[in-house]
Amino acid sequence: MNPTIVDASANEIPRAKRYNPLGYDEETFARRDEKVDELAKKFPTIPTKWLEYLWDSMEKRTDEEITELIKSEKWLKPVKERQMGGVLKDAMQVELFNPDKNDGLLFE
Repeated sequence: MNPTIVDASANEIPRAKRYNPLGYDEETFARRDEKVDELAKKFPTIPTKWLEYLWDSMEKRTDEEITELIKSEKWLKPVKERQMGGVLKDAMQVELFNPDKNDGLLFE
């Protein structure tokens, strides 16, 4: 049997492209990967996607904006009231349970 030599450039397989919704170039991706790896070593319990999100959100901000964000302490303020569970009926209506009472009655 004679082995067949195939020219790979003739029938090249299209390669997957990195998801890039923010329009980063290769240099920015390299910087991002390096910093996210450093953060992952410092904070091993935090998921990598969260670290990437953090880097993305801070990359486009100026130092003044970051300082103002830190000083405002927005993360310490209470969030809007959250839904504490309920029953989905007819894919549109949600009946909420009263979390303070353990009697199973719905809010009115």
